[in-house]
Amino acid sequence: MMNEKISTIMTVNPVTLSSSNNLAEVQNIFLNNKIHHLPIVDDGKLVGLVTTYDLWKQNKAFSDYPNIKVGEVMNTNIAKVSADDKVGTAAELFLDNRFHALPVITNNKLVGNSNVI
Repeated sequence: MMNEKISTIMTVNPVTLSSSNNLAEVQNIFLNNKIHHLPIVDDGKLVGLVTTYDLWKQNKAFSDYPNIKVGEVMNTNIAKVSADDKVGTAAELFLDNRFHALPVITNNKLVGNSNVI
């Protein structure tokens, strides 16, 4: 399994938002989809990632969420993998960095999401 391509196990067409969306929309997606990581895509390109931890560390009232743009809180320095990378590569990144999800890209376009195996 570790030598299989990530494309064989990734989530295809993951839920995404853009950097111009607000945190209320992020919170809604987290609650309704039972996910904790949300890729941020602008003009078809992956530009960031927002996690439930990012919301928590904002320490803002839920009532403020509609006024806070995703682009203000998203992580832009994110690890990502290619659809052709091996599952073992993702596993190493998960273990070494304690990640729980990795965006899967091709030509900087999001094609999937890989979660902890």
